[in-house]
Amino acid sequence: MVPPVTRSMSDTSSIWELQSTAPQTTVWEGSSVWDLPIDTAAQGPALEQLQQLETAKVAKLEQERREAELRAKREDDERKRQEELRRQQEELIRRQEEERKRREEEELARRKQEEALRRQREQEIALRRQREEEERQQQEEALRRLEERRREEEERRQREELLRKQEEEAAKWAREEEAKRQVEENRLRVEEEAAQQRQEEEERKRKELELQRQKEIMRLRQQQQEALRRLQQQQQQQQLAQMKLPSSSTWGQQSSSRVCQSQATLSLAEIQKLEEEREKQLREEQRRQQRELMKALQQQQQQQQQKLSGWGNVAKSAGTTK
Repeated sequence: MVPPVTRSMSDTSSIWELQSTAPQTTVWEGSSVWDLPIDTAAQGPALEQLQQLETAKVAKLEQERREAELRAKREDDERKRQEELRRQQEELIRRQEEERKRREEEELARRKQEEALRRQREQEIALRRQREEEERQQQEEALRRLEERRREEEERRQREELLRKQEEEAAKWAREEEAKRQVEENRLRVEEEAAQQRQEEEERKRKELELQRQKEIMRLRQQQQEALRRLQQQQQQQQLAQMKLPSSSTWGQQSSSRVCQSQATLSLAEIQKLEEEREKQLREEQRRQQRELMKALQQQQQQQQQKLSGWGNVAKSAGTTK
């Protein structure tokens, strides 16, 4: 962008000063240089001087224009130089930042590498120690197995000697136990048969008692029904008698009726009480029989368990001797 050219004229080359040098007798009233009055005597030098002034003015304007162009060019060059300098500075800053990042990355990579090397050395040390510990344990295990084989060999020899003696004793003990087992089986069989007989006898007694209880209940019910029937007949007879007797004897008949009802009620209460006592006795007898039966069954189970445990001990000792 070219700055505006300032057109200025020096004081020495001013047109007005030139005009002031003209004769004072001439009066100029025009508005242009060309309107000046022309002195015929001085017309030639004045025109030449005006042409020189115009030429100088044009030359000066051209010079000012060129100077303005030069200034504009210098300013543009300065601006470009400043921009280039700024770009170079930004490029330098960018390169410095890249260099800083590169150094940081290199430092981080170096630290990571050092950390990896440190971990690798620690792992190698741990592996070496682990191998040394495993070798030590293997040696100890080998010594322990050797000692264990020697001890097992000694124990095996002692066991064989002991087994030989135990087999002799076991054979003798087995013969004795077989005889005892047969005796015990016979005894248990007899006891089982006796328990079965007792159980059957208890069941028979229970059924008989139940039958007796049912019969007694039926008898009591019949007695109760008979008493009720007699009471109803007596009440009917009293009602008929009341209807036949005069009104003066009604109170006496009612009193005797209440006495009869009270006696009949007492008879029914006694019957119910007797029935309850009989049922209670029957229940007690049933519970007693059940307790005896459970006791016999428990004794039988205990004997069977003892017999089985005796056989288990015999089998266990025989397996131990083998």
